[in-house]
Amino acid sequence: MGKSYLGLALGFVLLAAAPCRGAVRWYDTYEEGLGLAKKTGRPIAVVFATEDDKLRAAKKLFERDTIVPFHRLFVFIYIEVAIKDGRVMHAMFQKFPPGDGQHTFPLIFFAGTDEKVISKTEGNPRAGDLASDMAAVLKKMGGVASPKKARDANEALERANALLAKKQYGAAAKLYKEVVDLSLKLPATETAKGELAKIEEMAKKQLMAARADVADKAYPEAAKKLADLDDTFAPLPAAKEAREELAKLRALPEAKEALEKAVKKHPLAARKHTDDPNDIDSDYFTDEELDALDQMAGGEDAKPAAKEAGPGAECRRLLSFARGWIANKQHAKAREVLARIIGKYPDTIYADQAKALLATLKPQD
Repeated sequence: MGKSYLGLALGFVLLAAAPCRGAVRWYDTYEEGLGLAKKTGRPIAVVFATEDDKLRAAKKLFERDTIVPFHRLFVFIYIEVAIKDGRVMHAMFQKFPPGDGQHTFPLIFFAGTDEKVISKTEGNPRAGDLASDMAAVLKKMGGVASPKKARDANEALERANALLAKKQYGAAAKLYKEVVDLSLKLPATETAKGELAKIEEMAKKQLMAARADVADKAYPEAAKKLADLDDTFAPLPAAKEAREELAKLRALPEAKEALEKAVKKHPLAARKHTDDPNDIDSDYFTDEELDALDQMAGGEDAKPAAKEAGPGAECRRLLSFARGWIANKQHAKAREVLARIIGKYPDTIYADQAKALLATLKPQD
């Protein structure tokens, strides 16, 4: 490998913060090391050394200054092999065959997370040659994420999975997309792609069902599907389409009349309320909502989320506040918030929802 390429490759890996010299994290169990490699997307360096390697010379190869930038970009696995009757024996040689003939230890194999060998070397290679081999492995794998980016991706994936379990599809999709947009070669990326595709397909099917209802002039059913889609799957593109189609639907005279009749006949059901703040349906306030409520108490309008402006965002936020007041048995305050929605946005489905919530409160409350 030429010096110019080696310099470029080392320039890439030096972007990752290198630990102090000699701070290699060695795994003595292959399964444990491979597990970390699959989780982080890092390649493995499998080092076979003989039992008489008392001074751990094989490990010291990787403590050289030139190798330090690679410490956090590989997973290092150390395996001792036995010598019996002049023959070197180890079961792992079935997975990493050293080849025919005699060999000089340590034997070093570099492999991807799929356990396929990318390159191998043996003996006591020069630091520059070893660094060149490791840089070539990284290039063949398309580059490896910095530890921080890999950690961020895995943490975002865990949060997205938790939201998905609570059927908060829009919020989960947003986090899955953040993982995908990092463009890292990680198992987390592939998982996020798959889950995001499933959520997008669910949203599309609901949008198609709503359009079918519109075609059949089943306007109340269509309006409910579109409103639920907008509320559940935002900020997916299908949610934006649902919001736009709901506005068009409400502008149709025949649809408007049908919707008004449906509301009078069957008021929209109020959300389930619970006193358990750990319940996924809990309406207790988040810190962000409490801050916004403080603003409202001081006469300020509640500020919609920065990335989701407009009447829809404000109404959803106000409805959330109202439900929180109801869950906290502050019905007078809930009425005040609901009245604000009805007064400010009278011809929206959010006003209908506010009226339905008001209908659940007794006059003497």
